[in-house]
Amino acid sequence: MIWHVLKSNADYVFARPAFTAMKLRKLALKAGAPREYGKAGPGRDYWITEIRHKEMDYVERAEHAYERMVEAWKEKPRKSVPG
Repeated sequence: MIWHVLKSNADYVFARPAFTAMKLRKLALKAGAPREYGKAGPGRDYWITEIRHKEMDYVERAEHAYERMVEAWKEKPRKSVPG
């Protein structure tokens, strides 16, 4: 899956926007980006518990739906026809 996402330059379908924004902001700070005091950036939503839990629930439901879809793709054994 990682190879497909990287090769197609696509966004990960099950990404959590607030979590991703927080991770990117931490990375930018480590790379030397200036701190911006008193200003709420895109990573702020991750620290709001309600938003964080809503995103986690959404991803969990999406992953379960994906698992059900993949399970339906699996070949089922054919029933033998008497005769």
